[in-house]
Amino acid sequence: MNEIIVKKSVPLLPAVSMEQTVAFYKELGFTNLYENKKRSRGYAIMDNGYLNFQLYSYKKLTVPTPTNMYLYEVENIDSLYELFISNYKQIHGKVPPRNGLPRVGIPKNLDADRRFSITDPNGNHFIFSQPYSHKREHSDKSRFEKLYWESNTLAYSHESPIEAKKMLESAISRADLQSELPEVVFQVYVLLTDVSILLGDTKSAKKYYSDASHWFGKIGNQTVEDLADSIEQYQRFDV
Repeated sequence: MNEIIVKKSVPLLPAVSMEQTVAFYKELGFTNLYENKKRSRGYAIMDNGYLNFQLYSYKKLTVPTPTNMYLYEVENIDSLYELFISNYKQIHGKVPPRNGLPRVGIPKNLDADRRFSITDPNGNHFIFSQPYSHKREHSDKSRFEKLYWESNTLAYSHESPIEAKKMLESAISRADLQSELPEVVFQVYVLLTDVSILLGDTKSAKKYYSDASHWFGKIGNQTVEDLADSIEQYQRFDV
């Protein structure tokens, strides 16, 4: 039997409104290579020099979230994120929304990778992942810190901010925060602030941001990568 070689894999995605969907991807810096073809109103080929996928019109699609999921393993994931964001900001003067449809997530450090996602108006869900050389182990962590990492995965990998919020609130109610590392408690409150924002819970977001600010003053001069990630996220909050 001759060797089988798969040369290319191209996602083919449904679009309820081709016009709205193409416009969204153009805001992220994509070009429609099929724009001047005869069937251009019912089909599109989106390309940004790194990624290529195709869209077809499906007006009867009932949009769940997500409709289809695609996982891309990439290098320099933050550069890819900035490529999308810079194009969007040039048009709108702000970053894309992180909840609802369409939405663009922010890069986050998880157990096995750093990742972010894009979900288009039809629920088509792209995950961009930069794996670590070794999966992070948390066997030597406190139960409180382990629950933080589980909640982090729920929020940003499983797209379940409401479950992450429940888990963290339960963890806080049972924990003696004064006995935990201040940087871990800070990260917990940053995550709680973020998932509250994603859920549209402004009241909780403001409360948890205040808690995060309190613990931020206790962490000292830490340089751990994950903490730097949380500090950057904390400094971006507008609550």
